[in-house]
Amino acid sequence: MESHHNVQRYQYEVTKTFAWHGFYGGLTDIKDVEIGFCKGVSDSITGKD
Repeated sequence: MESHHNVQRYQYEVTKTFAWHGFYGGLTDIKDVEIGFCKGVSDSITGKD
């Protein structure tokens, strides 16, 4: 019987661009958007709303 441990089933590439200019880019720190960004990526991959 063949073992199926450590088999890669999916691969995702996630990128983001942060606008440093303009109203939001000037008043928002990159750390402020990290949690929301990570949650959005996680929810997309797992199919959660």
